[in-house]
Amino acid sequence: MDQWPPVSRLVRREIVEYSYYSEIQLDLGGACTRFQSDAGVDDEVTGGSVRFRVLGDGVMLWQSPVLTRPSASLRADVNVTGVDDLRLIVDDGGDGNGQDHADWAGAWLHCAA
Repeated sequence: MDQWPPVSRLVRREIVEYSYYSEIQLDLGGACTRFQSDAGVDDEVTGGSVRFRVLGDGVMLWQSPVLTRPSASLRADVNVTGVDDLRLIVDDGGDGNGQDHADWAGAWLHCAA
């Protein structure tokens, strides 16, 4: 499981890319209000299928449909006010992990100082 550094005012990651199953855990400590990112299958593959999920304190806050290589990326714009434990999860879309390269692109967390 990947962990980003402690959150300050604003955290931005250009692209966070993972293959198959991934889980990123962020300790927000209730200090953030919004998570935003584009989510999609990476351009480097010709196939693949993935599903993106955002969980806050164990509760599903956002979920994409299963995305395939021809799918357009989707925008996740999630209210995370009061969330302590934020998890960004990508799975294989239910059909195995062949060519499952997933991107959280332009990821932002909006947090208090």
